[in-house]
Amino acid sequence: MAIGRSINLSTTGMRLELKSGYSLPLRSTLCLSLSLGKTILEVKGKVIYLQSLNEEYCAVGIRFLGLSSAARESLRQLIESEPVRA
Repeated sequence: MAIGRSINLSTTGMRLELKSGYSLPLRSTLCLSLSLGKTILEVKGKVIYLQSLNEEYCAVGIRFLGLSSAARESLRQLIESEPVRA
């Protein structure tokens, strides 16, 4: 199990920052638990890109798979309620 930090989130996927030691194979399928306030959203995703950020961290692009309309709506509401960070 790896714990990461979402750098970018949309209703179709996310960019996740992980410690470099947690390697995820390209095109692998993942089960993710996303904390949306008091709700935990369980989603499946596919690794679509990997990028080394520095010696300590890497970024992983994940496309969500089979997201239900209710889950997509929960994500949309969260995204719209969060302020944009520069």
